[in-house]
Amino acid sequence: MSEQPFIYDYIILPFVLIVFKRDRRAFTDFKFNYLYERMFDHLIELVQKDLIANKQFIYQNKMEIKLLERSEYIYKYKIRQHCHERIIEFSRQELKELTEKYIRDYFFKKGVLPSNQSQR
Repeated sequence: MSEQPFIYDYIILPFVLIVFKRDRRAFTDFKFNYLYERMFDHLIELVQKDLIANKQFIYQNKMEIKLLERSEYIYKYKIRQHCHERIIEFSRQELKELTEKYIRDYFFKKGVLPSNQSQR
């Protein structure tokens, strides 16, 4: 079983959670804000559950993921698993695109919105 999706989840899901929490606050002045708040509460709950499951997988498989460097241009992570270490790097643009993909997945694949509207 490849650990790659779990590594990406570990890195990207916290960004997704931040975006959903920020977006939830943005709807507080809307007339029907309770509808948006409920939707974002549901999304936040899903992400938090996935984060917990992901962290359990990482721990059970004796993996370690650490942010080594964060600059204006790059995020560098050290991945340690089974006595092997490697470094993976993401540009800010790559992280943004991955976060957008994950957000889209939560909206459309997790049943929050109909899937026929998934692409714009």
